[in-house]
Amino acid sequence: MSESTNSRIDDVYQKVYSAQDRFNYFFLGASAIAFGLIRTEGQPPSRWMLPVAAAVLCWGVSFLLGTLHLRDKITVYLANLAWLGIHEGVDTTLTGAGQTLTNIRSHAEKLNKRSAFFGRWQFYLFFVGATLYVIGHTLRVLSDC
Repeated sequence: MSESTNSRIDDVYQKVYSAQDRFNYFFLGASAIAFGLIRTEGQPPSRWMLPVAAAVLCWGVSFLLGTLHLRDKITVYLANLAWLGIHEGVDTTLTGAGQTLTNIRSHAEKLNKRSAFFGRWQFYLFFVGATLYVIGHTLRVLSDC
């Protein structure tokens, strides 16, 4: 195995670990949802709560899409690692299982597109939720005046 092959394999492993570390940030996103719920706890129902409720819903869906995005991204990295192992002749176990380089590559491309879709919508819904949260609390302040 050449040094450049080792370098490429190490690079893919580093990307997998980096993506797995990002799951911790989604727990912070769950904290934002909890904050939105706690902020309105004990309040009588009011119109200003509708945008806040929509914000919490957007954040919840964003949280879900973010975890799906990372799951697919990690799977793409692992597929690339398998492809690289077979291509460089390092891993011969997958070729015996009937997986070809073309199958791995097409599967990785499909997952990459799906991951990009999840990532895009996670981003959009996070900011839509933040905007709705600010609107809801602006309406609350205005209703108190």
